[in-house]
Amino acid sequence: GGLKLATSDLDIRPLQTKTRCITLSAETINNLNERLILVDTGKPRLAKNILHNVLHRWARRSSDIVATVGELVGEAFNAIDYASKGDLESLGSCMSKYWVLKKTMAGESSGVEPENINRVLQLLTSSKKVAGGTLCGAGGGGFLALIATKGISQADIESDVRGAAGGGGDDN
Repeated sequence: GGLKLATSDLDIRPLQTKTRCITLSAETINNLNERLILVDTGKPRLAKNILHNVLHRWARRSSDIVATVGELVGEAFNAIDYASKGDLESLGSCMSKYWVLKKTMAGESSGVEPENINRVLQLLTSSKKVAGGTLCGAGGGGFLALIATKGISQADIESDVRGAAGGGGDDN
């Protein structure tokens, strides 16, 4: 078991992808199996519109978007480093930063983070039940990938997600 990091050079056309395999220790794999949790938010994804926003913003090459892409690349390398060292707390923080950067890519009014998802992530983070996490895919709903705090069960987290996600109002 392990991870893969895919990279490409900026100036080579056609695009050439290089893949590096990263081996994880048995202890790290066991810890990830215990603490990496995938939770259905109960909200379907709206990826088409979000992806359109991201591509439109990238096409303009504004300095904040170019900087954000650079940060996303840096965080991918950080995530590999933390996972290789078995540092799941830092990996969780890295996942949270990744989510912030993805929201920047999509733009504030994109719907990338519905209010109920924001509520869930704030609750889980403030209660210290997760080291961090991100909404999978383009955002808008779907699944949350979370690194649970040591000793917190998937059932604890799923209960909090159901409670916070169902909490009042129309979250479209």
